[in-house]
Amino acid sequence: MMEEETTRIFPYQTTPFAVIVPRFSGSLSAIASSLILVAILKSDTKMKTVYHRIMFFMSCADISGSIAMALTTIPMPQHMSQEIMDIDWNLSFYEEWAGMKLGNTQTCEAQGFFYSFGLLSMYAYNAMMCIYYVCAIVFGMKEARIIRLVEPFLHLFAFTLGFGPAVFGLANNLYNPSGWETWCTPLPIGCNYNNEQESTCIRGMKAADAGYTKVFLLLVALMAFIILTSLLMILVKVIKVDRTLRLHYTSLHTITHGDFLAQHPFAAKVHQHQSNTKVILIQSLCYIFAFVLTLTFPAIPDSRHNPKTVKKYVHYLELVFMPLQGFFNFVSQHATSGVNYLFLELIGMV
Repeated sequence: MMEEETTRIFPYQTTPFAVIVPRFSGSLSAIASSLILVAILKSDTKMKTVYHRIMFFMSCADISGSIAMALTTIPMPQHMSQEIMDIDWNLSFYEEWAGMKLGNTQTCEAQGFFYSFGLLSMYAYNAMMCIYYVCAIVFGMKEARIIRLVEPFLHLFAFTLGFGPAVFGLANNLYNPSGWETWCTPLPIGCNYNNEQESTCIRGMKAADAGYTKVFLLLVALMAFIILTSLLMILVKVIKVDRTLRLHYTSLHTITHGDFLAQHPFAAKVHQHQSNTKVILIQSLCYIFAFVLTLTFPAIPDSRHNPKTVKKYVHYLELVFMPLQGFFNFVSQHATSGVNYLFLELIGMV
């Protein structure tokens, strides 16, 4: 039995891949989010628009979570008690894990808190951005009205979704090293999962962990629903506006001679919108792709409690993609810069 566990668990946590890759991907994501902050603060509008404020706080949240993941084993306790290693097979080879361990229980808790808060807040702000798009594009709400009626709830909702579960995990001693991620994550240690009647662990409780996991999955499902529903509504609106603009474009073109685009500035913007429509569709798909890619592997049912039952490539894919949400945000926003405001302007013309 020990030989089987060694072949399945021991190599994963002790290979340099387990610490090098998240340090690279987490650092890349934090740098990308920092570049978004710099671009916002150096822009003409700075923090004066709802779009920039949402992007600013989303990037701040991503920096928190990305740095926590990039630190990997550094904040972990230098040593694990023999009692925990004897009970918890997830930590049987803790002393042999790759990467430096320079911290203690408190630094591990801090890492787990900022990881949990940053991750959930960032995804929540991602969903709030989609709601903002729905208000502005689908419902045609003016910026001033969104600021007054909608924006306060967007920030409150995103902050609560990140802060609430993070504090719950801290209060219940859930932030510990685990056999799944290579950073301190919400999971009790010193638990005997073969004994269903025993609810206490050396650090944390099974019931608290089960509650946190249910809330996490529920929030992920809620944010996925918001993102998918919002983007579907936006795509329908984009298609309708594109058809309307094409009709205007065609009617103007039939009665105009000479340089059509030069004579009609509106027609020039219509022409630009037709090329930008594809970009908006691509951005919508990027949101969905990034959300699915970064959350699929950590959300595999029961994988955190029984990593030996999961293929090693699933562990590796999580370490590669989970910290990269900030990078995906940067690529998506950089590739479509200027498109969002142009589209809002066109909505007001139709």
